[in-house]
Amino acid sequence: RAESLKKSGKRLHKINFKYNSRDVLAWSIEHENQAKMKGLYPKVLEELLIKRISLKRRLAPLNDRKEELEKEIRLAEARGENVTDALKSEYSSVSLLTPV
Repeated sequence: RAESLKKSGKRLHKINFKYNSRDVLAWSIEHENQAKMKGLYPKVLEELLIKRISLKRRLAPLNDRKEELEKEIRLAEARGENVTDALKSEYSSVSLLTPV
């Protein structure tokens, strides 16, 4: 299969690694960042990366708020004060929406 791709003019990249103490030989096709040459897998990976970056950007303010709430809770506990249910509730809801 690799030889037929080479003969058709495709540029291949050889990948050789060990898996379960066995040598594995694989090939990937160099697509030179041209969308029409990319296969389904790289296209899906790129789309997922774009969505991940967008999601992290939108979640950043929530993460900042989570850190502020953590600080408020620690300070209240250090002073021996009761942490209000409202503060606990907000922290709980923000914590569910932010990545670990």
